[in-house]
Amino acid sequence: MVYVSFMQWFLDTRPVDFVHGVEIIALGVALFMILELEKLSLR
Repeated sequence: MVYVSFMQWFLDTRPVDFVHGVEIIALGVALFMILELEKLSLR
């Protein structure tokens, strides 16, 4: 994605705070683990 400063104002975007960032990463890791366990069980 290309940074265009006026789009930040237009879309009213804000930075992700630390707690929500950790939640997003934890969810991604959990999903990755579930999918890898599924692949392992199908072998």
